[in-house]
Amino acid sequence: MNVATVYENWEWETLLKDRVVVAQSPINDRLAKRAIYAFETFIERYSTSLDFSDRFTYLLNQWSADAAMRDKFACFYTPYFRNSEPKRGYDDKIVWQFHASYIDRLLDRQLIGPADAKCLRTILRKGAQHLRPFVERMAGEEPDLRAQLLPPGELPIVIRLMRYRPDFLAGTNPHIDKTALSGIIWTSDNRNSQKLIFAHDNADRLSQFEAPQVGENIGRPSCVFFGAAISDFREQSRIRGAVHAVLPVQGDGYRYSIACFWLLSGHPMKNFVTARHFIDDIGILRDYAR
Repeated sequence: MNVATVYENWEWETLLKDRVVVAQSPINDRLAKRAIYAFETFIERYSTSLDFSDRFTYLLNQWSADAAMRDKFACFYTPYFRNSEPKRGYDDKIVWQFHASYIDRLLDRQLIGPADAKCLRTILRKGAQHLRPFVERMAGEEPDLRAQLLPPGELPIVIRLMRYRPDFLAGTNPHIDKTALSGIIWTSDNRNSQKLIFAHDNADRLSQFEAPQVGENIGRPSCVFFGAAISDFREQSRIRGAVHAVLPVQGDGYRYSIACFWLLSGHPMKNFVTARHFIDDIGILRDYAR
């Protein structure tokens, strides 16, 4: 089942109500594992080489100084690397993100190798193809935002790789993304034990969150869901962000996740508060204030 089939059979009104749809992942396990290898290599080099981390920081500072790039990507920082294992006030995970043109810059500065760059470009391309039909429908719902969703030149798409360390607390507390549309396009979760959970409109406690149902014809699932950017821009929009969280990662190994974020170009979300508060009746929420 490919994304075209999903799109053709897509019940738009149902998606507007549930804010999330499950489809077949656009990337296979072999490609995902090659990306994880590149991710782990980057983590090791960043953690052990001051010269390497300084060169990456210089690249980040270049991006921060580029007003046009910040505007296109809605102040959604890329390239970006965060290792919060195990820092108070953060989820216990490592995050690595960037957009298409910065893959070339990472390669030019020998921060990644040619094989890594090829793999990451492929994932970004497949992620964009996966989300594009949904974005087209969103542009039809909000036609005056089409130019911001689909601007000329490089599209406002960011890829993010995440590594969660095993823990008894939530991988991520309940929140809404700053994106227009988010796609968790691959995870290492067992197909029948998904860690990504969503809140229904009437939910007020964590026990009411649920993982989306995965159809029998879907092997490795991808979850596509709305972020907050459209409704933040236009409060009366029917496109509303999906509140979601990540359950505790249990066992001996890391949990890996690959996300593709489609942003609303020209609408900065830097100061948007993503956290959403629910009664913790299952005892897993992180206390970020500690």
